[in-house]
Amino acid sequence: MRSRSGRKVHPCSRQRQEDIISVARKIEEMQREGRLEAGSVLMLTAELLNLSKNTVLKYYKQNIHELRTPRKKRSRKAPVIDKVDDFGKGVIRKIIYGMCEKGEHVTLDSLIVEVRKNEDVGFSGGRTTLRKLLLEMGFSWEKTDNRRALIERADISAHRIEYLRQYKNLKDVDSNFVFLDETWFFSKGYATKTWQDSSSFSCVRKNLSEGQRYIVLHAGGKKGFVDDADLVFPSQNSSEEYHGTMNGEMFEEWMENTLLPKLDEPSVIVLDNASYHSAHLERLPTRKWTKLQLKNFLENHNIPFRADSLHQELFALASSNKPEKLYRVDNIINAAGHTVLRLPPYHCHYNPIEMVWNDCKRYYKTHVGSQFDRAHVKQVWHDALHQVTAEKWENYVKHTEKIVEEDWNREVKWDSINVEPIIINLGEENSSDEENEDNEDDTEPLAIPLPGQSGEGC
Repeated sequence: MRSRSGRKVHPCSRQRQEDIISVARKIEEMQREGRLEAGSVLMLTAELLNLSKNTVLKYYKQNIHELRTPRKKRSRKAPVIDKVDDFGKGVIRKIIYGMCEKGEHVTLDSLIVEVRKNEDVGFSGGRTTLRKLLLEMGFSWEKTDNRRALIERADISAHRIEYLRQYKNLKDVDSNFVFLDETWFFSKGYATKTWQDSSSFSCVRKNLSEGQRYIVLHAGGKKGFVDDADLVFPSQNSSEEYHGTMNGEMFEEWMENTLLPKLDEPSVIVLDNASYHSAHLERLPTRKWTKLQLKNFLENHNIPFRADSLHQELFALASSNKPEKLYRVDNIINAAGHTVLRLPPYHCHYNPIEMVWNDCKRYYKTHVGSQFDRAHVKQVWHDALHQVTAEKWENYVKHTEKIVEEDWNREVKWDSINVEPIIINLGEENSSDEENEDNEDDTEPLAIPLPGQSGEGC
């Protein structure tokens, strides 16, 4: 901070601010009691503390309990990874497998080129960031042939295959699919990203100039949005982690009292694995449980144990006898005569409502104008929802179903042949564009086996 003359001005410390207020209060008190001649409190305080008049003027009338400790303000550039939303991660996954299907030799160099060319990803980082991004997308470091490799986690691959199979089977019997999701928008129309589902990195940095953030929950399918099922409310959470605004209780109440009563036929409800969609019917044991909690769990499930068992023994026994995970919201949906289909982690591109949100946000940004009061904002967003017709919805669903069909065919094809892992050689790259270096050996290969391979971690 600088003065008008250009001289650098340092903010007063918290203690100095308190000194200014205390001295000013004492001078005022002495003047009221007649122990000090009348005069300018401001000038006297500045003279006694050897401070400028402007510095004293800034603090002397403040409440001492409202003072803040001055801190250095540093402008921080948002990490490149945070700029890639879950939709972009899905595009990266598709790029990788598309390159494989074309028989291209995949290196991290060639992958970065393809990823940067695709505007839907919004990636501008280097190889270190791309490696971190792949880890975040459900890949994990393992050893293959004594070399470190990045391999898609087996559970992610299995979830994807199971989802594709279930979707195809349900589609074959003409099931009515209802896709739901949460999103957000700013009153001033900034940003068009969608919510990341179960990722712990789903964080958006809010710029105060973007206005109030609103949270949206809605559902729809080939026939359009479910009538009057939308939930729109301003976010009261100041945290950058905006998922904290939604919770399981709120979501389950909306599901039971708003969405389900408006479905006029048995439907398949497609949702992701966000924490507020995944509250368990029964708490499952963790290492933090006490011995008493573990014993109660074992007794409730008729599992015998020694009375003198130690904590680790009880936990091991409880862990090996955990019941199947049952979710409260699934129970609510099933009780109403509907079916639940959960998206595989990191695959939000299987949900057509992601494209619907982008459509709505484009409309809102174009039509909100310069009026940002709550009534106007909600009206424009209401119009944005209604301009997504049943015809648009059907096209978005058909596009998604085409992706599902292509991915299933790829899984079946790769499962039927003995496919070698995809080796991405890190040593071929030039690291000059890297934003930060790590300690990894550039000669180590990055292996991403094709999904469906046996014995390769996928």
